[in-house]
Amino acid sequence: MLIRRRPWQEELAIIDRTMKAISGISDPEELVDVYWDGIGELLPIGDYVALSRRGVEPPAYLITRSSRFTEHFNPWTQRDRLPRLTGGLLGEIAYANAPVIIDDLPARLKADDPGRFYLDGFASLIALPQYDGGQGLNITIMLLPPGAELDHAAVPMLHWQAGLFGRGTQNLVLRNQLASALATLDRELQTVGEIQRSLLPAQLPDIPGVDVAAFYRTSARAGGDYYDFFPLDGGRWGLFIADVSGHGTPAAVLMAITHAIAHSQPGTHTPPSALLTYLNSQLARSYTHHGTFVTAFYAVLDPRERTLTYSSAGHNPPAPRPRGPRPLPR
Repeated sequence: MLIRRRPWQEELAIIDRTMKAISGISDPEELVDVYWDGIGELLPIGDYVALSRRGVEPPAYLITRSSRFTEHFNPWTQRDRLPRLTGGLLGEIAYANAPVIIDDLPARLKADDPGRFYLDGFASLIALPQYDGGQGLNITIMLLPPGAELDHAAVPMLHWQAGLFGRGTQNLVLRNQLASALATLDRELQTVGEIQRSLLPAQLPDIPGVDVAAFYRTSARAGGDYYDFFPLDGGRWGLFIADVSGHGTPAAVLMAITHAIAHSQPGTHTPPSALLTYLNSQLARSYTHHGTFVTAFYAVLDPRERTLTYSSAGHNPPAPRPRGPRPLPR
């Protein structure tokens, strides 16, 4: 019996329905199942075996799927439970790195072949590799019983389809791995951001005659923005604002270092230039390399004298604003 392809209109309808179904799938195992259901409609071939040499040392290979399996294994999550073989006819196919068609399977299959369980009783096979970097790391083998014959003219298109499907499946696996890695990274950045915000003042100081307000929002989960207050002798207060170049974890780490240095020697907090000089010497000596830098503004507020004395290291200068409502523009 010659297994022929369906009329092109029927094939188109099956392929279109299959492509629609797999377009919304994120699980690679589900993707394979839906794809094989579609192939089963195109070609009534019910027996198969799939091989993989991904992640194994030659000449070994894994049996990832078989119509003779009595238990279904997920090749991505249960890889350690997959049968592992070496040599035999399946070994030749696994490392052929090319399509293989065998029309005299019983004559080629030896009695002691390690893969005999998966091949015994079939008359022919068609093995199609899915390439990754030019190597057929996964191989799908269609098995035909005695009396069945597949039109060999259909094999080139089947090889094309199997190759594209293999790349699509691997891309889906990589996408899921990337999504998982990004989710882990995002959780880490959230933790870094929480640690960073814990270094900011828990509450604003109560300074007689002065209203103090602060607003803080980073451009990402974590960043290099920093502000602080230092109580000084005589009722004075040190007001500190700094910004580390860049964003994310590196900026947050350097911000934490800046915080630690600024708090390490209370006696350097006045006059304003003394604190910035001390910070600069410590940061430049050990931390600010390869273009990384910190801008800073530090001021000493004396509420009794109503004075603000400051020093700036590359940071924006203060913007004094008069009390009371601003006049409306004419």
